[in-house]
Amino acid sequence: MRVVKRTFGKITKFVSKGTGVPCNGWRTEFIDIPGLILILESEKKHPGKAFVYFYPYEEGWDPTYYFHTSYGDYELSEDGCELCTENSVYEFEFGDKELPESAKQEYLEMAELMKNTNQ
Repeated sequence: MRVVKRTFGKITKFVSKGTGVPCNGWRTEFIDIPGLILILESEKKHPGKAFVYFYPYEEGWDPTYYFHTSYGDYELSEDGCELCTENSVYEFEFGDKELPESAKQEYLEMAELMKNTNQ
């Protein structure tokens, strides 16, 4: 896998691909929460397809708490990303204004460790 983008931001939208209706369930708790976004692209198992790891930040946060999407097609822009998986569409907005500097530093250190262990 290769890292397409490592940035801060949040999930702004999570809808069903078939209906466009906002999805229910546990993933909705991540909407509009700032955190670290890692956009990765598969090079072997699903060549050219991307997936996202999202590490949310909240009071009393655990930097190892995250969720990841399944594989899909993505469109990257300067200020965000849209990922379309088999069943869902995610929209991400990039920006770090809502994160304290201490959280940013810890997330970047954690991402660097992940990068070194996943090569």
